[in-house]
Amino acid sequence: MSEEITYSVPIGVKRPGESRIYRNSQSVDGLHKPPENVRSIHDVWRNSVANNGKHKCMEDYTYEQVDQMTQYIGSWLADGGFKLIYIHTINRIEWCLVDIACMKYGIVTVPLYDTLGEEALHHTMNLTGGKLMVESKQAVISLLKANPASLKNITHMILLD
Repeated sequence: MSEEITYSVPIGVKRPGESRIYRNSQSVDGLHKPPENVRSIHDVWRNSVANNGKHKCMEDYTYEQVDQMTQYIGSWLADGGFKLIYIHTINRIEWCLVDIACMKYGIVTVPLYDTLGEEALHHTMNLTGGKLMVESKQAVISLLKANPASLKNITHMILLD
């Protein structure tokens, strides 16, 4: 017999015409406050590495290993002067590594997905003017077929495959 897991519980009084308010079962009496030293998403990451360094984070990599890899990636991006980059690939570990690296170094990421459609991809790239694109082979092929003019601002491309 398996034990039932409760993820959320109703709190407060249900008002007419409204649904109940639900909270995580561990936060019934109020939301948890972050530690004093956690004020940004970068602080969340540093705190996670400090508390879970030797534990698995992604696939077979520990938090410390991911932190080191993202430091290499982020420092290269920062040294290159990149302020905004595109990530155009399916969800995969490299996507996460680049995103964490950018978060650590204050670089904006713009995720691009083929499901957005050609017009939205072209509009997003023209509006944001990024210079670097991190892509899978399939993504770059679809972008070139759809609208090669979208790549007019791209000066650097990192192909993941």
